[in-house]
Amino acid sequence: MARLTILTQDKIDSLYSIPRLDDEERSFLFSPDSDDLAYLDTLENNTAYKINYILQLGYYRAINIFFQFSFQKVKADVEFIRLHYFPNQPFPKKQISKKNHYLNRDQVMAKYNLKNPDSVFQQRLLKQAKILAKSHSLSRFILEGLLSYCQQQNVIRPAYSSFQYIVSTALKEECNRLVNKMYTDAGKALRNELDKLLENDELFYNLILIKKDQKNFSTTEIKNSVAKQQLIIGIYDKSLALMPKLGISEQNIIYYANLAEFYTIQELKRFNNKNLVRLYLLCYVHRRLLKINDNLVSSLIQKVTLYDSKADEYQRSKIDIAEAVDKQLRNQAWQVMNINIDDHIPDNKVREKAFEVIPQDHYKQFLQDFKKPNMDRDFYRWEYYGHISLTIKKNIRPLFKVLEFSSSNDEMNQAVDFFRQHLSGKQSFQDYNYADIPLGFLPQSLKTHLTYKTKNDDQQSIKKVDGDRYECMVYKQLKRGIADGTVFIKDSHCYRALEDELIDVEYWAKHKQAILKQLNMPLLSINIVDLLNQLQSNLKDKYAQVNQHIHNGENPHLKIKYNTIQ
Repeated sequence: MARLTILTQDKIDSLYSIPRLDDEERSFLFSPDSDDLAYLDTLENNTAYKINYILQLGYYRAINIFFQFSFQKVKADVEFIRLHYFPNQPFPKKQISKKNHYLNRDQVMAKYNLKNPDSVFQQRLLKQAKILAKSHSLSRFILEGLLSYCQQQNVIRPAYSSFQYIVSTALKEECNRLVNKMYTDAGKALRNELDKLLENDELFYNLILIKKDQKNFSTTEIKNSVAKQQLIIGIYDKSLALMPKLGISEQNIIYYANLAEFYTIQELKRFNNKNLVRLYLLCYVHRRLLKINDNLVSSLIQKVTLYDSKADEYQRSKIDIAEAVDKQLRNQAWQVMNINIDDHIPDNKVREKAFEVIPQDHYKQFLQDFKKPNMDRDFYRWEYYGHISLTIKKNIRPLFKVLEFSSSNDEMNQAVDFFRQHLSGKQSFQDYNYADIPLGFLPQSLKTHLTYKTKNDDQQSIKKVDGDRYECMVYKQLKRGIADGTVFIKDSHCYRALEDELIDVEYWAKHKQAILKQLNMPLLSINIVDLLNQLQSNLKDKYAQVNQHIHNGENPHLKIKYNTIQ
């Protein structure tokens, strides 16, 4: 049976082949310390034994593994060691015995407190691999975790073939575990819904439909995205309850979702294990809905931005007209007032001349316009929103209905909940009392543009809220909140809150130690104060060691000049 391919041949060679070194690397790796020199002295005058030891020492330092080699095979490294440490000795002609080779290896292993990977450790590796497989089913991820584990345990890494077997076994067991849980914990209704994604429905497979990305922000494309979201929202809601029971990590959800994307529908239908296919589809739908929701939120943002831009244009055009009218009114007013001081016009002709400038039937309106010209920029903006209210309802309301918004602003949440209830009910917006409509989420300066006065049955003047403008304001404030990070959509990739990315606080507090242990990262388990104290102590020791080397003249690159001033 073919073995699992985890690494490329180049990567395998970097882990299991004798490293190719340059002279700079050799000078560092083949540099024996005082303990090594003491051991070399015990080998008397046997240069071959000494060179073998230095080679094994350097190769272990390079890639943390030992090799069988001949002096001819690593001739360049042998020659480097001979010239630097034994210049008067010839190149070794004979290989040392296997026994002495392993004696040197044992010495290096004792130096670094290393152990060989026996059968007991192999079982520990398999157990660790199973833990890693629950986090990520990518074989390379598991292998890297196992290599790190070997290093932490001071155990020489096993052969690559051993890792292939261990990783393959762990992945198969994890996949089988998930498939079995899928069968026992997924209800029949959910299994049927997943199976329907592979059924041919009016010449199209449902899975093909939901795989297609939204092309643009046209009304048709937005409607299609909403339809796709509604097609799989039931499966997604069930997946939220099922995923914790499966014990599947986010990375593995992505992994299996990618497999559903990779295989064609025909290939998925030919799988013998239906529950494996259902697992792929469940993970794909779970991820796909988040992507669809991202597209829907982006559509909402784009539409609101577009309408804001057009409102700006409308506002500018209206202000230009208003300023031109105001200029005309002022000119007419100047002409009328100038008549009053014109000595050539008799007093009894003043009114007649004034009406020549401004016709009598337009005079009251002229006075009203001149008294209070409409230069309120926001007035025109909201006038435009009123004009396009049907377009806004057509293009944005479907998005609002299918997206679940949450905000750090309670008043925004109240407005969203209120308007969602309004859309699901049959009550006219005019029937609401002013006090029952949440208005705290909108800027105080804009309230006047959303409210108007009318008469009740008793002919009393009462305040009302314009429903069309209120709806537009809700959308505008949602867009603004998304931009400034106060409005979130939990079921999305790009617009969820930070808290939604993290482990639940209560779960973390209860299972903290178990989670840290499973991560196999010892540093995270150390109290930060103790860790900092330890690092500070180590740094002080290093400072003292470096200063001592300078003082003793062991670092010839640094010269000390003492201050001789008395």
